[in-house]
Amino acid sequence: MSIAQIGGATSPKIVYGRNNTGGTLSAGDIVQADLVDGAGDGYDWNTPDIDLTKPESLSAMRGTVWVAEGAVTTTFVDQAHIAVLVEGYAEEAAVDGTVGAGVALGDALIIQDGVGKLAAATNLDFTVDAMTAVAGTGQDPTTPSGAEFLALIADVAALRENIIALVDDKNVVAIALEASAVDGTSKVYFKQN
Repeated sequence: MSIAQIGGATSPKIVYGRNNTGGTLSAGDIVQADLVDGAGDGYDWNTPDIDLTKPESLSAMRGTVWVAEGAVTTTFVDQAHIAVLVEGYAEEAAVDGTVGAGVALGDALIIQDGVGKLAAATNLDFTVDAMTAVAGTGQDPTTPSGAEFLALIADVAALRENIIALVDDKNVVAIALEASAVDGTSKVYFKQN
């Protein structure tokens, strides 16, 4: 894997590699370094693969297929060499409208699993409450009452929502710099976690 720092400190960071998606990529498509099924060297780029059993998939480098201004090639077949913008301003990054009505200015944008597009993050709130204390009833002081049992179920549901929020937070890679229609493109700023 090679990283090119073009110009000064505010210039984009570009990582060169190979399209390993099995299909054609276009400028603006969202990809991530193949650390789950690949050799782990970050050379191959694939569509986002978020696998909670393989935490490295949450920390893999992500970015958008980048084409220099004035370049002729804007599509890249499987195994073609590509440049990926992983940090900096992107003129047209693909955004997905299937989870809403596009994106709004200032939205935190997340990587979607298996989709070469960004989407607005909608679940970044963490709520940490005290777990239900089980006092027990009857002859067995360790057996929860019906109300306590229902409260414990609610605790598990709240924990699940926090896990989802944490995963979404790990997948935020860009900020929308303009509003976008459904399944369009948006000007975004990429920043690695």
